Amino acid sequence: MRTRKGQTTTSGGAVALRGVLIVSAEAGGAMSHAVPCAKSLFVPPAIVVSTISFLHPQPNIHEAMASLPTNDILTLEKAISSIPAIDAHAHPLLVDPTNEEQIPLESIISEAEGGALKDAIHTLAGRRAIRELAAFYNLETSADFGLIREERKRLGAATVTRKLLDASTIAGFLLDDGLHAPSDVSSVDAHTAFTLHPAKRILRIETIAESIITTQASSWSPDTPNRVSGFVSAFLRAIDPPPPNVVAFKSVIAYRSGLEICRDLPMEDVTAALDDACRVVQRAAGGRWRLTQKPLLDFILRIALKVAAKLGLPIQFHTGIGDKDVDLVKANPALLRSILDDPDPLLSKAKIVLLHVYPYAKEAAYLASVYENVYADFGLANLLLSSQGIEQSIQELLQIAPTSKVHFSTDGHFHPETVYLAAKWGRQALANVLGKIVAKNELSLEEAVQIARDILFENANALYKLGWSTSVPFSSIVGMKSRNAPIVEAMEGVHVVRMMWVDYANITRTKLVPLPRFISMVSNSSGVPFVTALFGFPFMRDGIARGLDGACISVTKDAVLKPDVRTFKRLPYWKGHAAVLGTFWDEVRQTEHPCCPRTILSRLAKDLTDKHRIKLRCGFELEFQLLRPSNPHHTPIDTTNYCDTTSLLPYSADSAVNVLDQIVTSLTDQGIGVHLFHAESGHGQFEIALTAGGVVEAADGLVLAKQTIYNIAASHGLKATFVPKPNPLAAGNSCHVHISLWEGAQNLFLSGSAQPHQFMAGILAHLPALTAITTPSVNSHERLQPGCWAGAFQAWGRGNKEAPLRLLEDRVEFKTFDGTANPYLALSAIIACGLHGIESQSTLPPETSVDPITLAEATRPSRLPATLTEALDALTAGEVITKALRDDAIQAFIAVKREEIAWREACSSREEAVKVLMEKY
Repeated sequence: MRTRKGQTTTSGGAVALRGVLIVSAEAGGAMSHAVPCAKSLFVPPAIVVSTISFLHPQPNIHEAMASLPTNDILTLEKAISSIPAIDAHAHPLLVDPTNEEQIPLESIISEAEGGALKDAIHTLAGRRAIRELAAFYNLETSADFGLIREERKRLGAATVTRKLLDASTIAGFLLDDGLHAPSDVSSVDAHTAFTLHPAKRILRIETIAESIITTQASSWSPDTPNRVSGFVSAFLRAIDPPPPNVVAFKSVIAYRSGLEICRDLPMEDVTAALDDACRVVQRAAGGRWRLTQKPLLDFILRIALKVAAKLGLPIQFHTGIGDKDVDLVKANPALLRSILDDPDPLLSKAKIVLLHVYPYAKEAAYLASVYENVYADFGLANLLLSSQGIEQSIQELLQIAPTSKVHFSTDGHFHPETVYLAAKWGRQALANVLGKIVAKNELSLEEAVQIARDILFENANALYKLGWSTSVPFSSIVGMKSRNAPIVEAMEGVHVVRMMWVDYANITRTKLVPLPRFISMVSNSSGVPFVTALFGFPFMRDGIARGLDGACISVTKDAVLKPDVRTFKRLPYWKGHAAVLGTFWDEVRQTEHPCCPRTILSRLAKDLTDKHRIKLRCGFELEFQLLRPSNPHHTPIDTTNYCDTTSLLPYSADSAVNVLDQIVTSLTDQGIGVHLFHAESGHGQFEIALTAGGVVEAADGLVLAKQTIYNIAASHGLKATFVPKPNPLAAGNSCHVHISLWEGAQNLFLSGSAQPHQFMAGILAHLPALTAITTPSVNSHERLQPGCWAGAFQAWGRGNKEAPLRLLEDRVEFKTFDGTANPYLALSAIIACGLHGIESQSTLPPETSVDPITLAEATRPSRLPATLTEALDALTAGEVITKALRDDAIQAFIAVKREEIAWREACSSREEAVKVLMEKY
C-alpha cells in the first residue's frame, strides 16, 4: 500500500496548557501571568521553553549562524544549486513519460538493456535515484520504482514533466534529436516551455548521412555514375547552411568505428563503403539499419569538421561510456589526436567538444589543456555513477583542464527524471569538489562561484554563440551571505517563487516566478510589470472600479512589482515553492509607486520615526472558521466553545487539533512567530495570536499567515474563512491588532510619556472614518453591533470588551479591524490618525468602563457607522486620513468600496453575498 509522507499529523507541535491561562498571551503581551482557569490554550513549545516577550524581540538564529566558517560552504552550495544551467547535450523527452512500454523507468540510471536492466536498482546510483525520487514525489523512503510509478501515473504526464524540469533549473536545452527514439518524443521546440530560453538543436551527422543513403539506395546500382559525388552534394546541402535552430554538429563515430580517424582515405575505399551501405539498406527493406562502414564514416566526419570550422559551429563527439555496443577502447578521446594534429589548417580550427568522457576524464582534461580548440563536457556519468564517482570524474577534469573550457550537460533522455537527477547530482558534485578546494584556501568563495557560473552557463553560452543573458546574480548570491544568510538558506529546494501583493479590496494576488528568473530580478533590481488598474479592482470581479481612471491608478499606466527579499519564505505546505511580498515601483520616476499599499505604510511609519523618533510594533490576532464543504452551506468543523478542551480531540486526521497544529508548525517554519492559538466562541472558530513585529513586518506576516491557513485547511479538504460575519446569529471573525510605541529600546506605554495617549486620542477622534478602511465591507458592519464585544461605539477603556480601543499595560488593542481589510492601508490609516493626535497633542476623553449600550443616551459615546456607506461618508468628510494616504489612493479605495456596496445591494439575499465573500476571504 502506497504511503505518502506527511499524511499522518499529530498535535505534537504544541502543548495544551490546562488549568493555566496566559493572561498576556495575546499578541504583544509583555509578560506572562498564570492564573487558574478551566480552559485550554495551544501554546507552541518555544513559548513554553522560553517566554517570547513583546519587550525583547528574539535574535534570528540564522543571523547567529551566518558568522560560522561553514557558512561559506553552505553559501557555495546554495549559489551553485541556484545557477540556471545550460544543458549543453541532451535528447528529447517523451510526451508521456508515464507510458513505459518501450522505455522502462529503470533505464534512467543504467545503459543496460533486457535482463541486465533488472540489476540497475542495485547499483549505488540506482539506490540513490530511488531515494531522491521518493523524496521528490513525497513518498516514504522505503518506496521503490513500483511506488514511484504509481505516483507518476497519479500526477499525470504533464505534471510530472513540469515539476521535474522546474526543479532542474535548466536555462535552456541543446538537444540531439538524432537518437533512435520512440514515436512519442517531444519536438525540440516543445522543450522551450520548461526553460528560460528557447531550446536549440544539435545536428547528428551520422543520422543525416543515413537519411541520404536511405533515399539514394532505392535507385542504387554498382553502375550508377558519380555515386560518391552525388552523396557528398546531398550531404553538404543538408548541413551547409545547417537547418534552422542548429547550434552544433555531433558525431557518434565512437559507437560505429571508433575515434581513431584515418587521414588518407582512398576514394575507392569510400566508394566501396558507400556501395556496401546501400546494399545494407536494400536488405533492410525499410527496416532499421546503422551506418558502420569506417571509410565512409571517416570521410563524412572530415567533411563535417571542415564545414563546422567554416561556420564557426562546435562539433560534439561522444566519448567514453554509453550503450553496450560501444567499444570503450575505441571511445578514448586521446585517439582523436589524428584529427587534432591533422596538417589541414581548416581541421585544426574546428571546435571539438568531448562529451561524457568517463572513464577518460584525465585524457579529456589533458587534450583541453593543450589544444586551443578542445573542450570537455561532463554529462551522462552524472546519472550512472555513485556520488563519489561523479566527484572523482569532475575532480580529474579540473586537475588540469582550464575551467573556461569545461561544460555541463545532463544527457537527459526520454524520462524527465534523467534531467532532474543529472542536474541535481552534477551540481552537488561540482559544489563538493569546489568546496573542498575553497576549504584548502586554494580558491576564494567568489572564485569558486565564478567557476561554477562558467561551467554551468557562461562557457556554453559563449561556445555555442547562444547570446543568452545571465539569469542569476552569482555575485549577489555570494553577497547574500553577509547581507541576509537566511535567504540563501531558504532557497534550498525552491524552484518557484510566489510573488504576492495585496490590492485595495484585500485580495492577495500572486505571480509564479521560476527561481532563476526571481534571482535575476533581485540582481537587476527589476520586477514584473502590471497595469496600475489592478489596485482598483473590487473583490467580486477583475476590472477597474467604475468611474476610476485617474492620474495614479489607470488602465493606461504601468507599475513594476519588485520583490522584497527580506520577506522571502520557503513554503512548508507546498514543496518547492517560496513566497515573497513585493512593492510596486514607478519606473518612469524610479521611485516607489505612491499608490502601492506597502509603500504608503512604509512612508507613514517613516514619517512617525523621522518626526517623533517613534517606531510602532504590532501584533495581530487572527480569528477564522474551519468549515467542511457541503451543500447548500458549509458546516463548521466542530461545535466547541471558547477554549473548550473538546477541540483537542483527534477524531480524525482532519480534526481541528491536527489542522491547527500543522498551521502553527508551518507558520513557525516560515519565521512567523505564534504566541498561542485556541478555540473561539463560534462553531468551528479559532484564533491564532501572532508575535509582534515592526509595522510593515507585521502586515507582511499577516498576509503570509492567512495564505498558510487557507492552504493547509484546503489540504485537509476544509475551507478556512475570515469573513467578518458569516452567520448573523453566531460570533464573527475579527482581526484585532495590538500596537505599542517605541523610542529606541523604551516602550513608551511604560515610560510615563504622553505620546501613547495622544496617539490613542487621535485614533479615537477619527474612528468613524477609520472604520471605512479597517472594517471595509458591508459584512464588516454586520459584525460591529452593540453587545457583541466588537466595539460598536466611539469609546476607549481598559478591561472593557465593548470598547474598540482597549488600553493594556504596555500597548493598545484596536478591535475594529477584520479580515476584509488591507493590512497595509489599515495600519497606514491608524498611523495617520495617531500621528495627528501626537502633533495636535490631543487628549483622551474619559474612559468608558461599562458597556456603552447600558448608558443613558445623553452620556453614551457616539455610535460608530452602522453601515459601510456611513463609514465612507465619514472618510470623505474628513481630511486627516485622505491627506496622509493621499487623495489618489483614497479616491481609488472609495470607488472600489462604492462598487462593492452596489453589488451587495443587487444580491438576492444575504446568503448569496456571504457565499461569494467566503470564496474570496
